[in-house]
Amino acid sequence: MTDSESQLPPDNQQIDNQQAAERQIDDRQIDDRQVDDRQIDEGPGWMPALLAGTVLMGIFGFVCFGVSTAYLYSQRAEIATRTITKNYLPELEQSQLEPDDKKAVVAKIRELGTQLENGRFDNDTATGIMTRLQSLPVLQWGHMQAVHSTLRKLAEDTADPADAGDSADAASSDAAKILDQFESDWLAIQSAVAAKKVTAYDFQDLLKPVLIVDPDEPSGYRLDVPMDSVAAEDVANRMQIFVKQRELPPHPPSQPAPAIADLISNAINDGIETGSL
Repeated sequence: MTDSESQLPPDNQQIDNQQAAERQIDDRQIDDRQVDDRQIDEGPGWMPALLAGTVLMGIFGFVCFGVSTAYLYSQRAEIATRTITKNYLPELEQSQLEPDDKKAVVAKIRELGTQLENGRFDNDTATGIMTRLQSLPVLQWGHMQAVHSTLRKLAEDTADPADAGDSADAASSDAAKILDQFESDWLAIQSAVAAKKVTAYDFQDLLKPVLIVDPDEPSGYRLDVPMDSVAAEDVANRMQIFVKQRELPPHPPSQPAPAIADLISNAINDGIETGSL
């Protein structure tokens, strides 16, 4: 074959076959694009159902919350009864209140519990009584009495004539001063409690050196007994700072010290007269 013959163009049949192959490729590409379009355009899917379910769950939760709140609100007297008789009264019976104070306090709370169980008070009155009792430092009153007892014993021990010497005299003088300052500040705080200027929540920091965290106790803590004298002195120092910061006036010498049982009676009467706060 000559060079001129090898350069001849392909025949018509080859051209037709090549064009047909190209058309098939183009058709397949078009079909693939159509399939891809159909796969992409799947519509909204599960999104509306998920949104609707979320909304319905929110509505259901809101309704349940409202119903439970309304139920608890209607059971306030029952809740106050259980709190006072099942929690508060046992704590008072095991408190550090002095015997006479404890006897009077327990008697008043037990009488209150009986009245609550008999349905004497409505929801609003029962809530008012319980709220005022919770703000009254009854248990803390007993803790302070225990601190007072520890400081008094320390002063008596350091004043023992058998402990002769300059260092013993200095210790005796310091213990006596701390005891005197504690008694003065304690009277001022008692008067402030009676005047509703100091509540149970103010005692938490004052008594911190002599308290131990105890999850088994309803209040979450208990008094550290036997009490360390250094911790008791720390309480006395905190009380002195507290009285100065609050500018609490001294207790009038001509008036008797407030009795915790009387303060409980006042709190109960306030709850009966004015209801919940």
